[in-house]
Amino acid sequence: MRNFAKLSLFAAAALSLTACGKQETAASTPDNAAAAGVETIKIGQVSPLTGPISHLGKDVEFGARLAIEDLNAAGVEIGGKKVRF
Repeated sequence: MRNFAKLSLFAAAALSLTACGKQETAASTPDNAAAAGVETIKIGQVSPLTGPISHLGKDVEFGARLAIEDLNAAGVEIGGKKVRF
């Protein structure tokens, strides 16, 4: 349960930092997202992927991917605009 709490905290922090990224133009978004007027938000994460604690890094990566898939499926809006992570 403790790892789940850390993972949830990381996912929330990663999502809250997405507003700091640069805005995508329609030319650089996928065709289906641009046609629907959906803004694309890129998210990055940093964690160890090699070495003795790489399992922790992969857990963080998979947790972030699950959270992103859930948000995309829910059709999140930020400032009245639909977004895709």
